[in-house]
Amino acid sequence: MVRYLIDVALLLLGLLAVLRVLLRRHEMADLGLGWMSLPWPLHLLLCFALLALRGRLVKPREAPSPSRQPPGRLALWGALLLVLALIPPSEATLGADGTVYLEQLRGVLLGGKPFTHPGAEPGTVVLWAPFYLLGHGVAVGARALGLDVAASGESEPYRNALRLGAAVYGLLAAVFAQRAASRFVSPLLAAFCAAGYWLGSPLYHYTVAEPVMAHAPATAVSSLLILLWLRAREAPERASAWVAVALAGGLLVATQRYDAYLLLPALLSGAAVVRIRWRRGEAAVRRRTALTVGAAAAAFAFAVMPLVLLALATPDGFLLNPEVVRTRMLADWARPHVGPLLFSSNGGLFAWTPLALPAVFGLVLLVRRDRKVGLTLLATLALGVYVLASNPMWSAGWSFGARRLTEAYPVFVLGLCVAAEALLRCPRVLGLAALAVFVLQTVLFSHQMQRGRVQPGDATSFLTVAQGAAADFHEALGHPGSWPANWVFAWKHGVSPGRFDDLFGRLPKDGWILRIGSPDDAVALGRGWSRPEEGGAGRWAQGEDATLLFTLTDPADRRLRLRGAAARDPAARAQWVWVEVNGRAAGSLSLTPEGRAWEAVVPAAAWKPGLNEVRFRAAWRLSRKEAWAVDQPPFAGWRLEEVALEPVP
Repeated sequence: MVRYLIDVALLLLGLLAVLRVLLRRHEMADLGLGWMSLPWPLHLLLCFALLALRGRLVKPREAPSPSRQPPGRLALWGALLLVLALIPPSEATLGADGTVYLEQLRGVLLGGKPFTHPGAEPGTVVLWAPFYLLGHGVAVGARALGLDVAASGESEPYRNALRLGAAVYGLLAAVFAQRAASRFVSPLLAAFCAAGYWLGSPLYHYTVAEPVMAHAPATAVSSLLILLWLRAREAPERASAWVAVALAGGLLVATQRYDAYLLLPALLSGAAVVRIRWRRGEAAVRRRTALTVGAAAAAFAFAVMPLVLLALATPDGFLLNPEVVRTRMLADWARPHVGPLLFSSNGGLFAWTPLALPAVFGLVLLVRRDRKVGLTLLATLALGVYVLASNPMWSAGWSFGARRLTEAYPVFVLGLCVAAEALLRCPRVLGLAALAVFVLQTVLFSHQMQRGRVQPGDATSFLTVAQGAAADFHEALGHPGSWPANWVFAWKHGVSPGRFDDLFGRLPKDGWILRIGSPDDAVALGRGWSRPEEGGAGRWAQGEDATLLFTLTDPADRRLRLRGAAARDPAARAQWVWVEVNGRAAGSLSLTPEGRAWEAVVPAAAWKPGLNEVRFRAAWRLSRKEAWAVDQPPFAGWRLEEVALEPVP
């Protein structure tokens, strides 16, 4: 009896949490919901306390096989309450595309208008529709109760309903991914990995911070697609299973058209089944196979039809126009931006989501357990990286991490589960990793005291110590999520691994104008430069050579303009500086201590798309004795003050 009372309490708690989300900006005391304003950790504590109590009351029984064990219903309620508690206040942004979806939903559901906005994928609008209608019902009902709530189609109940929808779709994505991963590892480990990768990937951000975008519903559909695909592989003779896969695949493409790469597992498995069944030569088998293929194709066409109709309605016919696809989506197919997409600070997958690295390693381990599934998922992920890296806008603009790989969530969850299981079998690795963390802290903190950044003998802020330690670690080894790409970059260009974040993966420009010594010059500094002079009056070139690194668009004739000054030399030698662009001579300039400007036109053949190195070599440098005599920095020969790189009209 107590068990069922707890079930009812959890159900009511969930329903009240939903109501609180929908009417978040309005006074709840009149409805008896004032207690719902408690901080969300207390809600979670209450929820998990009820779950723990119920777990002690349930009699143990023989569990089904791991591959078939469903997640407990109460665990799902607990996860739902967790997500609802994390939904941000109504003042939070809807996301970059949220207002577009809100406008489209209002027009379609309340105004009777067709899909009109190319950016509002119709599949996403369809998935948002139930929650939008829920918000409309709440708004109408609230007005009937006398609350000051506008049923305008864009007031807070509608916006909060879409936020609720993002939470539900995020939960469904985790549930479907957990069910899929449970075919390879224990259900509990699958649940931990599904929740962990949710919270450790862009899916969390696009469920909570910018919820009304396509990523949460699209990830739910992609997780469902992978689950249905695994089920269809287990029973390839069932036509209904392949029809369900086709429906999910069509809905995914209609929701996020660039997620078409996630159809690869279903296509490969389906093609293999058709080939095997067709080779049997039996007329009845061939007829059933043909009917299954036709039904699956019809189901896919039905699910993707809204996107096709929208494409036909747009002026340029995007998606159906091969020229548009070539120039917008796959323009850089010959030189895809794979490195930046994976490692750069500009939305790089591993840089922003370090959990993706062990997940990929887990997919490699999965090949040993199930060769076909492992290789198929690795090929799918590789295809997705190539397709997205071929897009000139590979970084997806204003994004949290690699947001266009958010829908690959179920693939990463499967890999993470296998990797986690392998680690649990080797506890020594986990123990050594934990030990390394504490050792690293002591070494870095000791380094802070050695450099005089921490004064002993009095209380100090560990925040300051930690900030300095993190800066030293980053400068010496770079961001761990970008290993080893930042080490290779540092070796190639002669900079520290910490400079990788600023220099790699930047959006290309036609030209650059920089005042050297200002806070903005770090975006182009290579090796061989001193600290900024006082007042920002340039930097000294102190090595055998010094470099600047510019990220440029397509090659073109560009004018390189410099302004600098030579060091004062006791022997009054003239200072010559030779300039090279990507290893090709670009000219030389003569400098005086008073300063001088110089410019030269560098032909297009010297430049390349992406990162370019401009190298400077001086005729002489001051020794310590010479520098002391003329009060100049030692090992410096000249100072750079301004640089400009502009296309020739």
